[in-house]
Amino acid sequence: MKALILVALVACSATARHTALSTTTASLDAAQVMFVAFDGEHQLAIVAACPVADGKAACDATLAKYRAERAKVLVAVVAAYRAVAAAWKLDNASSLAAALQYGIAVEQALKSIGVTP
Repeated sequence: MKALILVALVACSATARHTALSTTTASLDAAQVMFVAFDGEHQLAIVAACPVADGKAACDATLAKYRAERAKVLVAVVAAYRAVAAAWKLDNASSLAAALQYGIAVEQALKSIGVTP
């Protein structure tokens, strides 16, 4: 997604903006699919790896910590989709740049939990 920010800086034409927004939307869709696949498996892995000797409270704490980080990803994804929708409506370079920044935030949020888009 970082490469897309360069597109925003030079995207003067409507066609360039539309191409960048289409690419950003496709990237967000792919990131969301990756996240959904990772999320379910990761939560199961956390539970499976939890030593019985640690007790339920310790296991719950580990899962809660992951879910707090997971919530940040969900917020970033929603914000990015809204920014993309706004950029489609406003159809200008500044709204495109904002949408791309939100897309980069999704990428960073995913990396923070171990998903590499």
